[in-house]
Amino acid sequence: MQGCRLLTAMLFMAILVQPQDTASRAQNPSNGENPKSTTTPGALSPEKRKLALTMLRTSEAEARGLPPDLRCYALAQVARGYARIQSPRAAPVFADAFASSYGLDPFLSKSKLQSDILSQLFPLNETKVMELLPGAEKGPRETIMLKLVRRDIHTKKLDEAAELMEQMSQWTEFPYGEGSELMKTFPSEESWRRGVLFSRALACFAGHGYQERKQLQGNDEFAEMIVSNWRSLPAGSVEQAIDEVLKQAKQNTNHRYMSLPASEGESVNFDSVYQLRLFQLLPILQQLNKTKAERILQDEQLMGGLLSKYPKGPESLFPEAQNAALKNRVSTGTPSSVSTMPLPGLGLFDKLQAETKRIIASAAEDPAQALAQAQTLPVQIKFLAGYFPIRADALRGIAIASLKSKPSVAKQAITDMVDTTLELTEPSDQVFQLVEAARLSLELGDVDRAKSALESATSKANDAVKKDEDRDDPNLAFKAYCRRR
Repeated sequence: MQGCRLLTAMLFMAILVQPQDTASRAQNPSNGENPKSTTTPGALSPEKRKLALTMLRTSEAEARGLPPDLRCYALAQVARGYARIQSPRAAPVFADAFASSYGLDPFLSKSKLQSDILSQLFPLNETKVMELLPGAEKGPRETIMLKLVRRDIHTKKLDEAAELMEQMSQWTEFPYGEGSELMKTFPSEESWRRGVLFSRALACFAGHGYQERKQLQGNDEFAEMIVSNWRSLPAGSVEQAIDEVLKQAKQNTNHRYMSLPASEGESVNFDSVYQLRLFQLLPILQQLNKTKAERILQDEQLMGGLLSKYPKGPESLFPEAQNAALKNRVSTGTPSSVSTMPLPGLGLFDKLQAETKRIIASAAEDPAQALAQAQTLPVQIKFLAGYFPIRADALRGIAIASLKSKPSVAKQAITDMVDTTLELTEPSDQVFQLVEAARLSLELGDVDRAKSALESATSKANDAVKKDEDRDDPNLAFKAYCRRR
C-alpha cells in the first residue's frame, strides 16, 4: 500500500499548494465569468510551506523505494510539488526522476516520462537539462532541441537556430516547420542564407528516403516548406525539391482515401499520397518548368481536370476574402500552423487523436460548441497495451482552455469529465482524470468539488493497488498510461 499512501499525500499537496485566496475567489468571482486572483500563484504562509516541505520529503523518501516505473513517475510528481513552492529541491529530484527512467521499456513509458520531466525541468535549470539530454530517447531529445530552436528564432539568434537545426539533421528529421519560419526571419539582404538552409533541408529529406520516413505518418512539412518559400529560393533548388517529394510520394503504394475541404461545401478527393502531392506542387512546377509539368499531367489526366478547376492547388480552396486568416496560417509552415494537408495513413486511433486536438483547439473561440462536440467522442479506445480515454482528454482540454474566458463552460466540462471516468476501464486512467478534475476545480475556486474528486481518486487508487497486487491478473496499464501522458 506504499504507492497508495504516496498518491494520497500527493493529492493532498494539490490542495495545499493552491493560491491562498481560492475560497474567496469562489465566493466573489469578478464579473461572474472572469474570476481574478489577487494573490501570487503558489504563495503559502510559512506554516503551510513548512507542512508542504515535510510532506514532500516524506513522499520523496517513499518514492525512492518504489519499482523503477513507479519511482520515476512518483519522483516527478514530488519534484513538481517542490517547484510549486519554489524549493531548490525541485531540480535535483527531477534529475533523479530522469535517472530512474533509464531502465524502462522505450516502447511504453520511457519516452513520455522523460519528455514530461525534461519539459518541467527546463525552466528551472536549463543547464541540467542539457546535461541529461544525451541520455534521453529520440522523442524527448527532439522536443527539447525544438524548444531551443524556437526560442532562438523568437529572440533573433538566427545563427544559433540554424546551427541547432544542422545538429538535429544528423540524428533525426530536419525540423522543416521551424526551418520555414527561420527562412522568413532572415533579413531580405541575406537571401543566400535561405538557399543554404533549404539545401540542408532538401539533403536531409532526400537522405532519409521514403523507406525510413514511411513510419512518420503525415509528415508533410517539407512539402509545405516548398509551398511557403519557393518564390524566395533558387528555381533549380525548388524544382529539385519537388522532384524528390514526388518521387517519395510515388513510392508510397498504400492507397488511402483522403480529402480536402473546399470553400463551398465541396471536397477534393484523392486516393494516394502521390495525387495529393501533385495537387499541392504541380502549380509551382508549372511556373518553374512548364514542359516537365505538362509531361506529368499527360500521365495524370484526372489531376489535369482538377487543376483546371483549382489552378493554384490548395490555395484555390480558400478564397482570399473569406479565409484570409486561415490561408495565412496554412502558408506559414510554422509549428503552430494549420495544415491543409490531411495525415495519410491514419488509423482509427490517430483519427480520434486528431479530432480530439481539433475540438480542444476550437474551445478558444467557441467553448460551448467544443463541449458539445466532445460528447460525440467515444469514451475510450483500446490501442496496443492499454486504453486511451479520448473523451475525458478532450473535456480536460476544453476545461483548461475556458477556465478564464468562460468558467461556466469549464465547470460543466469538469463535471462531464468526472462522469466519464466512471466508464473507464483502467483505475490508473480514472485516478489521473480525477486528480486533474480536482486541480481544475481548485483553479475555479470550487473547493468542495475538488475534495470530492480527490476522495474518488483515492478510492480508485486503492483499486489500482489491489489490481497490481493480484498475481493472477497483473495490471499492465500503468506503462501504457505513462506512455500516453
